[in-house]
Amino acid sequence: MEFEKLREVIGDYQLLGYAKGAVELPLTCAQVQDLDNAGLDCWHANADKTDPRYPLAEQRAQCYELVLDSLTVFEDKCNKAQTATTGIPALNDPETIRSHAYELAFASEDEMFHSTLYDWLIGRNLADDLLEVC
Repeated sequence: MEFEKLREVIGDYQLLGYAKGAVELPLTCAQVQDLDNAGLDCWHANADKTDPRYPLAEQRAQCYELVLDSLTVFEDKCNKAQTATTGIPALNDPETIRSHAYELAFASEDEMFHSTLYDWLIGRNLADDLLEVC
C-alpha cells in the first residue's frame, strides 16, 4: 500500500474512532514492507543514511509515526470529551477508544516500534504512564 493511501485510511480510522485499525494497520504495513527485517537490522546497527537498508528503516519509522499520530488524536479527543454522567463507558467513548489504542500499541511485538513509542511517551512527559504499563 502506498504511504499516502495508508495515511488517508488511518485518518479515516481516526475519525471513526477505530483504534484497532489505526494502530494495527500501520504496524502490519511496517513489518510487511520489511519482511527480511533489513530495516530492523539497520536500526539495531544504528546505521546512517548511506546504509542500503536505511530506506527500509525509514519506511518502518513512517508507519510508526502514523500510530503515534493516532494515539495523539485519540488522546486529544479523550481530553476534550466531557465526563459521562452514567459512569458506564460506551463502546465509542473517547476514553475507551484511547485505552484500547494504547493496549494495542503496547501489545505489539515490534521492538523498533516499542523503542519509538517509549521515546515518544518520554518526550511527552508521560514516563509515569509508561512505568505503570511495565
